[in-house]
Amino acid sequence: MKRIIIRQMSLLNFKGVRELTVDFDEHETNVLGANHTGKTTLFDAFVWLMFDKDSQDRQTFGLRTYDKDNNIIPKLPHEVSACIEVNGVEITLKRCFVENWVKKRGSQEAVYDGNSEERYWNDVPCSKTEFAKKIADICDEGIFKLITNPLYFPSMKPATQRGMLFQMAGDLSDADVAASDPERFANLAEQLTQKTLEEYKKEIAAKKRRINQAIDGIPARIDENRRQMPEAEDWSLLERDITEKEAKIKELDGQIADESKAYTAKSKELAEKSKELAEKKRQRTSRENAVRDELLAEWYKQTEAYNNRRIASQQQNFDISQRRRMAESEFHQLLGSKVQMQSGVNELERRLEKLREEWHRIKAREFNPENLETVCPHCGRPYEQSHIDRSIDDQRISFNAHTAHMLEENKVNGQKLAGDLSRLKENIAMCEAEIKEKESFLKSLVEKPFTETAPAKPDVSDGISSDQQLQQLDREIAELEAALAHPIEEPDTDFLKDGRKLLMDGIDEDRKRLSKRDTIAATQKRIEELEAELKANNEALAELEGIEFNILEFGKAKVAMVEGKINSLFSIVKFKMYERQINGGEVETCECLMHGTPYSVLSNSEKINAGLDIINAICRANEVNAPIFIDNRESATDIIDVDSQVINLIVDASCTKLRVA
Repeated sequence: MKRIIIRQMSLLNFKGVRELTVDFDEHETNVLGANHTGKTTLFDAFVWLMFDKDSQDRQTFGLRTYDKDNNIIPKLPHEVSACIEVNGVEITLKRCFVENWVKKRGSQEAVYDGNSEERYWNDVPCSKTEFAKKIADICDEGIFKLITNPLYFPSMKPATQRGMLFQMAGDLSDADVAASDPERFANLAEQLTQKTLEEYKKEIAAKKRRINQAIDGIPARIDENRRQMPEAEDWSLLERDITEKEAKIKELDGQIADESKAYTAKSKELAEKSKELAEKKRQRTSRENAVRDELLAEWYKQTEAYNNRRIASQQQNFDISQRRRMAESEFHQLLGSKVQMQSGVNELERRLEKLREEWHRIKAREFNPENLETVCPHCGRPYEQSHIDRSIDDQRISFNAHTAHMLEENKVNGQKLAGDLSRLKENIAMCEAEIKEKESFLKSLVEKPFTETAPAKPDVSDGISSDQQLQQLDREIAELEAALAHPIEEPDTDFLKDGRKLLMDGIDEDRKRLSKRDTIAATQKRIEELEAELKANNEALAELEGIEFNILEFGKAKVAMVEGKINSLFSIVKFKMYERQINGGEVETCECLMHGTPYSVLSNSEKINAGLDIINAICRANEVNAPIFIDNRESATDIIDVDSQVINLIVDASCTKLRVA
């Protein structure tokens, strides 16, 4: 068990306390004072020193000192230091809150520039992270709050209290509850191997909901089937009537077939004649075409020769026309090239003339000394004549060299242009020769018109009409057309068909009425199925309700075991972990009770003792004790025994300043 106690604590300008040092007894210390004298400030100072918060878990609070007009007194140091003992080892802690005042350039007065904090562990400076880690090694912040203030745990939310109590007692599994009464919960335990009790409850509820939905609809569906079931008739009478009508239809079908056979035979004969007529006409067309081709054979031959000559003439003229177009295109290209080259000749001659003029201008240049210095620019003394003459000679040599270079460059450029001009004139001469050649070629391209006339087509109608084979085919075609001119009449069987239709309509009506028998049977079968389904669903629902009852009993057993396990941790308080509902169900809660009375209606002294009992249990569970600050201790004449150091904060109107006893 780790034991933490406070040996001494000092405050400097902390929450209005200018300077205070308190020595604490390792078992119990009483701090007396009237209201607003700084009793709670001691607790705030210790929590701020450890965890950067006040006793109400606020990170932002007024720790600085104010004047009588509620203005912060500037430039005051704010410090809290303490000597604590952890398992017999003393540790000195110190924390300083410092205002930063800096004097900016050009200003005579220092100005406020924010705050900074300093932390010390055994007088050694520490960073915020290092300090927090060392404190955490002593005691977790959350545990520290729970074991130093008897009012802290009851002020937490029920869900948070519940979670911590389960953690302290160790959670009770569904398997543990089932093992407490295996005979009653054996079947339930098998279901809880793969799912929790709550999941199993949801599963059963979902199954019941689905079954109830099915049960709700079945009676209406049974009633609907009964209302839609048709009335029964004499089914044997209907079957006999259908048999008689089918026999009469068979008799009528025989009569209709006899009439149709004669008509079909005559129709087949006429179809054969029609087929023969079509064949004769085809033969006549084929013979007529053969006779015509024989009589026109010589004309076909002459016409073919004529067309060949006409096509050859057209092709020749087409070739001449194409060659003319190509020659004309080349001719115009040559003319364009000549014009372009002549333009180049003119440009070259112009540039040659310009070079000649430039050559004469360079040749005419005369030497004239320029910018000749006769006085030294540094000392102002005139140069000697020999120095001046040398400068003039140097300038003349440079002038003559530059002139020679310019004349040589002009000459080279002139020679290049002259060569280009000579070659361009030679190209023009060759182009003019090609132009004359193209003109001569174009004059030789002359088209020759085609003047022949096509051979006349002879009249062969007399030759065709006198052909004996065609005359024989015409006679045969005429005979067949005469035979087909009078078609046979279709037999009148409408009265037989009308009688047959009446009989068929009667059979359809009888069969429609007879089909009700199957509908009645199917409907009756469906009603029986729905009744069986309703019975099965009611049995399944009863089984699920039995499981639900068993789950409810299981829940009650678990409630009793959980509360017993948790309450065994405490001496004078008990915790109500489940709230029983009107419907018998249990709702999770967490309510502290003392002698059966809820914590919320306990007196202040009872609340203090309840909180101390809770602190004792938390200390045992976490194996750590820390100083307990009991505010308003004057309201509790007696408190239960605790293993921790106790610091009583007692209101005493006669003590205008804090007094430690």
